[in-house]
Amino acid sequence: MLTGRSCCYGGEAERDRAVAKEGLRLHPPAPFLLRTFREGCKIGSYYVPEKTTLVVNMVMLGRRGCPAANLAYILIGSAVGTMVQCFDWKTKGDRVNMEEAAGGMNLTMAHPLNCTPVG
Repeated sequence: MLTGRSCCYGGEAERDRAVAKEGLRLHPPAPFLLRTFREGCKIGSYYVPEKTTLVVNMVMLGRRGCPAANLAYILIGSAVGTMVQCFDWKTKGDRVNMEEAAGGMNLTMAHPLNCTPVG
């Protein structure tokens, strides 16, 4: 059983923020734009061969990127912190399978995490 902690001290808040940022990096909420070059071309001093796949992160287009990224970090930290602090959690089975699904641009769990609040 996973139990919540009663309060957050010093480095734990920084760690929680880092976990939220890493989670958004591995599982981005916005789509990627995928394009394949039909023929080779030269861009600046780089040569791009034909059939190369270009991946564009739609969130980071433009000068400012996503204006709500900092808000997302705060809300994710608050939501996860509240769930961890206010509830005790029970997982289905004894162990959590952290195996990742193959393929795709985003990492996904091969077997989704199934938790139930106990208290």
